[in-house]
Amino acid sequence: MPSEYDDSDVQPLDAAGLQTAAESGTPMLVTFYAPWCGHCVQMVPEFKKAAAALKSSGVAVGAVNCDAEKGVAQSLGIKGFPAVKFMHNGKFTDYQGPRKSADFVAFAQGQARLALLKSRALGVLRSSKLAMSKLLHMPQAEGAAAAAAA
Repeated sequence: MPSEYDDSDVQPLDAAGLQTAAESGTPMLVTFYAPWCGHCVQMVPEFKKAAAALKSSGVAVGAVNCDAEKGVAQSLGIKGFPAVKFMHNGKFTDYQGPRKSADFVAFAQGQARLALLKSRALGVLRSSKLAMSKLLHMPQAEGAAAAAAA
């Protein structure tokens, strides 16, 4: 089925494609739209420009036709169109700003940076928990020597 986003850097997504994208871990800006919606149609050129601008930044851009994928809109609680969300690791953040490419790009890049920082912080937290666990489970003499050396 042809999409308003054909011949652009926006990936048309169905429910399975959205699930695959969520599981991939790639940050993604997604619009949920209806082809009959005037605001959605007006937003298409701006969203295409945003996709082109985001292409080199590691943020993918997708579009879900909610007329064809009614279950997706329902499962995400989408009640109006267009709805734009940033998705990373299956979690969604709503976009509420202007429908201009520069605003989409700024939002997506900011959310991607935030996701990266959270991921790094989680990694540090996990490695420090692991180090602490190893230290606490060392035999007493080894633990005291390791603590004294630190």
